[in-house]
Amino acid sequence: MNSKKYIIAIDMDGTLLTDSKKITPKTVDFLKKLNNEGHCIVIASGRPLRACIKYQEQLEVKAPIICYNGALVIDPHNNQIKKRIVTLNRKYVSQIIDQIGLDKLDNMMLETENHIYLLKRDDQLNVFFWNQGLDVIYGEPCEHLNEDSMTLIFKLKERNPEFDDFIVKTVEQYPNFNLRFWDDSSYCEAFLTNGTKKYAFKYLAEQLGFDHNQTIAIGDAENDIGMIEWARYGIAMSNSVEIIKNAATHITKDDNNNDGIIEVLKEIIYQ
Repeated sequence: MNSKKYIIAIDMDGTLLTDSKKITPKTVDFLKKLNNEGHCIVIASGRPLRACIKYQEQLEVKAPIICYNGALVIDPHNNQIKKRIVTLNRKYVSQIIDQIGLDKLDNMMLETENHIYLLKRDDQLNVFFWNQGLDVIYGEPCEHLNEDSMTLIFKLKERNPEFDDFIVKTVEQYPNFNLRFWDDSSYCEAFLTNGTKKYAFKYLAEQLGFDHNQTIAIGDAENDIGMIEWARYGIAMSNSVEIIKNAATHITKDDNNNDGIIEVLKEIIYQ
């Protein structure tokens, strides 16, 4: 057995989770085994801490978590590392919203360390981000916003190439701001260059004393590409978009519904 220990960053949706948003018992048992052997299992998700930690508890892992696609790195258990948080300047956020226009938005979500803001009630967003039961502030966010946010998510009323280009240019005129569309959906999100999973994972590896040869990253979507390209072993799920497969050193044989991460991790760790 290879005695080398690894830090393994695993995306949630489309990777760790099945399409029904579950972790299979087989994957749970395998990741528990890796954790008990001394490997560091890190959930790396676009979701908030409150969602990530519920899945982490199933794995019986007490490790740092990467949330909001890398905007927040936090150790909710042992305080092994200093919290890393990358926020969007609220002055720029306000200007972006004004330039796009509320009339073009079906909804909008911002989350700071202390508050969640939504333009209007949205069950789909509330379920995905585990907002149920929390004190969500509804209404035009900039009327209430007095702190920088970790997220800026737009739900567009409609999409077309001209409007997509307009939104990209509007967001990316500001320093280090980028825009990412959620595949072919009506959602897109603004993020900072250093607020990605790549920089979050790199920070964690350095803080916990892992060198580059001990890094493994697994994902399926474009928000995973940075950490997959940076890691020594970048793994794309078989259900990944093509750009992720092209960036990876390994591609799983099975998809997220069939314990896809197990065999490729065995191949790397126990080689």
